[in-house]
Amino acid sequence: MWRELGLAVGLMVAIEGLLLFAVPRQWQAAMRSALSLDPRQLRWVGGGMIMVGLVVLRIIR
Repeated sequence: MWRELGLAVGLMVAIEGLLLFAVPRQWQAAMRSALSLDPRQLRWVGGGMIMVGLVVLRIIR
């Protein structure tokens, strides 16, 4: 289990790095817009992303 978790974190970091490398201005714009959101809205977005991620993992596995 720890191996898979490490692989998942590594993949997440690599994808985030790819976004920073490929489209840095758009990434900055997205972070600026996130700063203007209410923390409750960010929490809902985060929760939605967790749900989507879990569904994808369930489908793949």
